[in-house]
Amino acid sequence: MNIDVTLIRQHLQYIAETLQKKAYSLRNNTGLLQGKTGIALFLYLYADYMNDPAKTLFADELTDHIIAHITEHATLDYSTGLTGFGVAIEYLIRKGYIEADADEVLEDLDNLVNNYVHDRKYIDILGPGKYLAFRLLNSQKQKSSMVQRSRESIAKIMNMPGNTYNTCAEAMATMDMLNDLYISEMDNAEIRAYLDYATDKMETIVYEDMHFGKYPGTFNPLVTAVKLLQTAENKKDRQYTHRALFFLDTYEAGFRKFLDDGSYGFSSGAFKWAPLYNYVGYKLDNHQYKHLATEWLAICLKKIESLANNSIKIPCMDIWNGYAGMGLSLLSFMEGCAAQDWLSVIPFYLDKKEIID
Repeated sequence: MNIDVTLIRQHLQYIAETLQKKAYSLRNNTGLLQGKTGIALFLYLYADYMNDPAKTLFADELTDHIIAHITEHATLDYSTGLTGFGVAIEYLIRKGYIEADADEVLEDLDNLVNNYVHDRKYIDILGPGKYLAFRLLNSQKQKSSMVQRSRESIAKIMNMPGNTYNTCAEAMATMDMLNDLYISEMDNAEIRAYLDYATDKMETIVYEDMHFGKYPGTFNPLVTAVKLLQTAENKKDRQYTHRALFFLDTYEAGFRKFLDDGSYGFSSGAFKWAPLYNYVGYKLDNHQYKHLATEWLAICLKKIESLANNSIKIPCMDIWNGYAGMGLSLLSFMEGCAAQDWLSVIPFYLDKKEIID
């Protein structure tokens, strides 16, 4: 792969400076995909890679601002609310970007999410499910009572009659949650059975959609493969590598014609496809996917150049539609960037129509 590292670093600096100037202009404080939390996530990773203490300090100040302005009206929505914020904070603390005790910072949110699950007959897997699963990765530090309660909440979510994974998005949200659970302290045999069921369900849904002319719908073989490859790497289980290869070999080539390059951020477009192709290319050592990654990266760089030259303007600063997502996409190509596992925090499987500005 021929990558102009100097050019990418210049574009990363431009993105970081733009975000520092405009981060506080976002109305949504807590949002990970649409809000200040996503900006903080990028700035921490950027500052670490570029060895920029000033950006680390700004990210710290922005995070303190987010926490200070959380209100009782904040939702548990993953994109714009508290569960996405919680996953990002847990990730940043775990990776050492924030010096804090996650159990202290997130104690109130732990209780809020568990109470929410306890009181509901149907739960959105992406929000509470993803949050609780991600927190259980830190279960050795958590208080035993909280761990037990979170496990009970997860069990309730998985066994709810309504959670039958009838769409690709539901199946992917379930696989996302189960991937985190599978590498936690929970019963691996039970979690693996659920994960295999969700993956089988995904395969069935896609087959039926193709048969009835609904393909691709919300199905994305790249996102599915990334999630399965993460599971394979985390558990050293090649079965999930083989399953990832099945989805790629069967669907990826035909899926390319549906890919567009128009959006900025991770909702759709080049900034979404570039890091996904890059991930599967390197995990599978596949030259074709690496080549596709560089082609999408070239489109990304041209788009950023147009922004820097004021040829076009976009108002969004967030991950889903704007600068923070663009920055994370570029960071994924930089050799030596410590945190390449941030993909586990972003639900790439969400369709761009599912999040409304």
